[in-house]
Amino acid sequence: MSKVFTFNSLSRALFIGLALLLAGSAPLFADDDYFETEGAIQAIDADSLVVNGFVFDVDSQTRVMDDSLGMISYGDLRQGDRVKVEAREMQNGRYLAREIKRKNGDNDHDGDHDDDHDGREMETRGFISALGDSSLTVNGYTFWVTANTRFKAEHDRMIGFDDLALDMNVKVEGYWQGDTLLIAKKVEVKDGEDRHDDEMEFKGVIDSVLSDAIAINNYIIKVNDQTSIRLAHDQFGSFQDLQAGMYVEVEVISTDSALVALRIHVENDQEKEIEITGAIDSLGTDFIYVLGYRVEVNAYTKIENYNADSLGMGGLEKGLRVKVKGNLTAENTISARKIKVKRFYDRKVEFSGEITAIGSGNIQVGQTLFLTDSNTVVYDDNHNRISPDQLTVGLFVEVKAQYDDNGDLWALKIKVESPDRDKLEYTGEIIAISADSINVNNRLFYVDSNTVILGFQGEALTFDNLAVGDVVEIKAEMQADGSFYALRIKLEDSSDMIMVAGPITAISDSSIWVNGPEFRFNANTTVLDRDYQPVDLSQYSVGQDVTLLAVDDGSGSPQVVQSQLGVNATITGLPAEGGTVVTPKAFVLNANYPNPFNPETTISFQANFQGFRQVTLEVFDITGRKMQTLYSGPLDAGRYRFKWNGRNALGQAAASGMYIYRLSSENTVISRKMMLLR
Repeated sequence: MSKVFTFNSLSRALFIGLALLLAGSAPLFADDDYFETEGAIQAIDADSLVVNGFVFDVDSQTRVMDDSLGMISYGDLRQGDRVKVEAREMQNGRYLAREIKRKNGDNDHDGDHDDDHDGREMETRGFISALGDSSLTVNGYTFWVTANTRFKAEHDRMIGFDDLALDMNVKVEGYWQGDTLLIAKKVEVKDGEDRHDDEMEFKGVIDSVLSDAIAINNYIIKVNDQTSIRLAHDQFGSFQDLQAGMYVEVEVISTDSALVALRIHVENDQEKEIEITGAIDSLGTDFIYVLGYRVEVNAYTKIENYNADSLGMGGLEKGLRVKVKGNLTAENTISARKIKVKRFYDRKVEFSGEITAIGSGNIQVGQTLFLTDSNTVVYDDNHNRISPDQLTVGLFVEVKAQYDDNGDLWALKIKVESPDRDKLEYTGEIIAISADSINVNNRLFYVDSNTVILGFQGEALTFDNLAVGDVVEIKAEMQADGSFYALRIKLEDSSDMIMVAGPITAISDSSIWVNGPEFRFNANTTVLDRDYQPVDLSQYSVGQDVTLLAVDDGSGSPQVVQSQLGVNATITGLPAEGGTVVTPKAFVLNANYPNPFNPETTISFQANFQGFRQVTLEVFDITGRKMQTLYSGPLDAGRYRFKWNGRNALGQAAASGMYIYRLSSENTVISRKMMLLR
């Protein structure tokens, strides 16, 4: 739908369009074809104007306004004026302007300085489709190169414009000079060498310890001075501490001649391994909160993005979806070995850990309670469907769950995991696909009908949906002959995926324009605000910064997989009835579950303030005597869960009866009742 007209073609199109209208052969517009855009007037005549390449017809019903003067005449507008146009799309493909608003103070006619771009920045990643004498085109955007444009390749290798070539994968940062000229500030060639394609994770028992290596299921893994070794309870260790029979998790890098261990973590029966995937509720300098767990970060914790690029704490922010792997060290506390930032939003959360309790209609994994019903699907470690009553305390399981409107977690799927089987996790690019296998960076993984295939946002796919060039995360199991069987394959990136970040210049009920190509939304598109929360596309507006992840399907209008408002964006919305804005309560304290309970219950609440506050959650008996302080410390906005085990601060069991739990912070105090039945 991206159109560019010359002024002559505009006049000719106007004549045809007006003739059709006068003949009564073209209805004006449908009620749901609202459209708006903002930019400089590129061409104007008595009955039409062009803004951002879109042609708008003007009639006697078109309202023309000025920021400060109110209503003005259409004749007061000039080429180069910056305007916001609200229009309706007609069935003949043209637009009828309903309101034109001139934006005073926004015009930028000189545009001679690189720094004078009013923050209207643009960023995109994709393949170079055209190269000019001083320009390059990526994803339909043409960037002009100046003496100030910087070029670089992976590993900070310096290159120049002459080193660029067609079909190179590049990331380009630029800005708009005026409304038609896109200037490149930085061009970075992404040749793929920065992705740790040959890095993988092994889990298994050490068969033997050699002079400079360990053997796991006939794989020899070299250990050198750079290998980081951690023993139980995160104690530093050395190669001499490793022994045959130890169950270990090993991060390995594959070189031309050998497998080399980057990290070795020894696990024992006392440690409770746990893995969770969900959004960051809040974070501090050395911890994050995810799904009610305090995740502690130390020098040993590895933080990376979906592409295996190393991140620090500065790369984490509230709302980001992350996978956390570590050990339970205290109540609701995880010592993190690895935090991996996920690229796409997913409403579902994932837990892997040991079953610690089973009740009627619920199951507890680690310290998290999941509700179950007839819709919960249960599998054994061979992916055979089993009955929920075959689950027992002590089994290691993987749970996929989802929150309901009351904040309760419902288990959608529970799968038993066998700790005795050697596991492998691997992320890389698909280079070949056959009927029963997938080759990822020259590693072969066998698949069958039980292999789970997931899309970018956790949706179920089939094996046919995978393509050469896709980047996938594979969870696999080592077979007796040393081959690998893929348990799960999840899409992480695609060669057809493009990224665009910049200001919205036009928007309709199903499309967005970012100063150029049209990006279409569909029923599966995830629309997020700047805090990674789902919103409706109607809350986006012209002028907001947005980041789009879209798939180029060859139609000329890429299909958006996920969109997110940028840091400078604000959500538009209607005020509450009466014209006032309703401020949300500082806290929402939920009913505990289960209630009545024995021996423990879960208390959850939602904090709605911004910034850290001192928060205290306490339990009292009916006489007002304090039984236990469940939490006292700083918290940011987010959702939190704490458990009370029915004991006082001395560890003594409380008697049956009514108890009060109280949440307090600054001037806010909320209390609710619960019943303990012994």
